[in-house]
Amino acid sequence: MTGYFHKQFAVAASAAVFAVSALGAPTPAAPAANVQPAEEATKSVFVDRPNFGRDPFFPNSERRGKPVETPTSTPVANFNNVALNGISGTAEKRLAIINYKTLEVGEEAELRVAGQTVKVKCVEVREKSAVISINGVTKELFLSNRL
Repeated sequence: MTGYFHKQFAVAASAAVFAVSALGAPTPAAPAANVQPAEEATKSVFVDRPNFGRDPFFPNSERRGKPVETPTSTPVANFNNVALNGISGTAEKRLAIINYKTLEVGEEAELRVAGQTVKVKCVEVREKSAVISINGVTKELFLSNRL
């Protein structure tokens, strides 16, 4: 069986060679005498700013310069959407429930207020109110009288 396949392959290969040689190689076309040169290609322009970006291969390299740090502003304390929902615990250890998050005295938590995350610190928990601090500004929140 092996001889049969080899003979078939040899016949197919010689037929392919014959077909290619019968067609001949393509001849190059003669250049036209009246051809305008193509427009020059637009070249890329790269702006290298040494104080911008970093080297992706050597991220700790300092040859591009130190990155410029922009000062971040401290968000203003916004107490509009902060509410005291309840007070629980014992008289010795009171807990304040602020925006449905339970805090004890001295504890800090990040709360989502008006689309921003703010750090709220519980300063003091009283019988019917709680004193909280947002960005260093303190305010006393009272329980609402709704039933």
